[in-house]
Amino acid sequence: MKVIFLEDIPSVAQAGETKTVKDGYARNYLLPRKLAVQATPAEMRRVQSIKKAAAVRVAKTEEEHRELAKQISAVTVSFTAKAGEGGRLFGSVTNADVAQKLSEMVGRSIDKRKVEMAEPLKAIGTFELSVKLMPNIEAKVKVVVEAEGGVPVAAGASAVAGQTESEDKSAGS
Repeated sequence: MKVIFLEDIPSVAQAGETKTVKDGYARNYLLPRKLAVQATPAEMRRVQSIKKAAAVRVAKTEEEHRELAKQISAVTVSFTAKAGEGGRLFGSVTNADVAQKLSEMVGRSIDKRKVEMAEPLKAIGTFELSVKLMPNIEAKVKVVVEAEGGVPVAAGASAVAGQTESEDKSAGS
């Protein structure tokens, strides 16, 4: 029996795919669970229209995310925190902190899981983080962490996200 799959079934077919399967498998498993429908000309047209609508929706979403990526890349997120000697923070700046402040700045909700950070920022400095909005759309955001009260801090004032002071020193040797 020829069927159109409505949902992905691992190692069998992807949603929207048309395949010939055994009659019993279709009648007893796929059709009752609404995982597939019989491939009639009317169903083929219906599935094609659903695919077209989904493609339009995905294109619109991608365009919105590209605009958001431009907005994100244009801003600099600043944090002020208490710091000790050597520029080490009493606490840290996490991806949730960055996402919250970034959401406030661009006016749209940014999920903390979209902000890619190897580990929380625990030092004063300027960092560049990635915000992965979609699999193929990524924005870079500049994050500045300053000492509370404008206290000048010596070594290690600038770093790339994910590097610690000891990694910075070993890279310079």
